[in-house]
Amino acid sequence: MSSKSPADLSLVVYGSTGRMGQQVLQVAKDLKPSFKKLHGVRRMKDFSESGDVVIDFSLPQAQADLVQYCRDHQVPLVSGTTGLEKKEMENLKALSKLVPVLWAPNMSLGVMVVTRMLKEFKILSDWNYSLFETHHVHKKDKPSGTALRLKEALEMAVGHEVPKVTAFREGEVIGDHKVFAQGEFEEISLEHKATDRRVFAQGSIQAALWLVDQSPGFYSLEDMAITT
Repeated sequence: MSSKSPADLSLVVYGSTGRMGQQVLQVAKDLKPSFKKLHGVRRMKDFSESGDVVIDFSLPQAQADLVQYCRDHQVPLVSGTTGLEKKEMENLKALSKLVPVLWAPNMSLGVMVVTRMLKEFKILSDWNYSLFETHHVHKKDKPSGTALRLKEALEMAVGHEVPKVTAFREGEVIGDHKVFAQGEFEEISLEHKATDRRVFAQGSIQAALWLVDQSPGFYSLEDMAITT
């Protein structure tokens, strides 16, 4: 997937005290070969060392220091932070003119495949559609960034708006997403269930290994899949 091995790179994990940050650190530690250096960072202003690539699972309000660090040190950025406002997304896109940036609301390669599959609904544009998502009760954004991305991809395929996402917050559900399509005499459902947070950590690390070989630009997981 990449000409780079983890052993070649110093990885910075921003948001390291959060659920996903901890998962990324654990999966990175378990890799063979391991990263040359592994830095768990809570606040970027307290980090004085250099890294070759940053994985970000922080909060939107923590973005400014991160963008400044990547700009100043010319470090590629993989961000899985959701709930970004328009200005925060613009900040990432501005950074991508200087360094490679990959942002994805869901780092699962399975979700990426489902998103690509939605293009096939183009020939069923007159069907009725509905989208559902369920996450744990701690998740702040509702509907999730993943659900909104699936809705956007579906609308691009069928050429019109579809109903709003129905979102649920239950227990400790990691992430369930479902697209339901109903024709006159048939039905189709696409569903993705995450059963372990490690899937997102693995995807972000794969993205980081790929991104360090890229030119400045704003990338998605689909870009990674197309070029590997």
